[in-house]
Amino acid sequence: MVLSKEQAADRYLGLVCQRNAANARIGNAFDAQLGAFQSGGTADVTDVKAAAVEAQRVNRLAIELIDDEYFTWPDKVRPQLQILRQSLMAFLSYEDGLVNSSDFASAASQQVPDAEAGAAAAQEIRYQLGLPADTTASCVGKETYTDTLHAAMVERNEYLASFKDKPSK
Repeated sequence: MVLSKEQAADRYLGLVCQRNAANARIGNAFDAQLGAFQSGGTADVTDVKAAAVEAQRVNRLAIELIDDEYFTWPDKVRPQLQILRQSLMAFLSYEDGLVNSSDFASAASQQVPDAEAGAAAAQEIRYQLGLPADTTASCVGKETYTDTLHAAMVERNEYLASFKDKPSK
């Protein structure tokens, strides 16, 4: 299915909005413990790890949605989607490091991937699709949209697969 500019814009928000919220939860989890960590106290890594598990899950779903061959994105955004995909892959590794951290110090020492190329690609996609540059306001109401789009993709794929096993008449 060839996506119109409007359909692509809506679908793009489904790729990034839930991820943005998940990444914010990682930052908030770090911020909540940073004072204790910097003062030499005991900082709990539990919330950081939980936020990273969710971010990892959402990033993986977003990658699967980018890879969904059922949809054809507008030509102007296809190269940027691949850059965004590479950025998501890099963040999967970072989030894996957070998930497997034994303590807060280990989590805090994880190297955050360079997000510059992915951020620039994301803004170019927004520009080409007529979306605002504001990544917060444009995502209001889309906080679980990656899950929604992914569930629809899985359902569609299962439905289409059911025809592969049936003999032709």
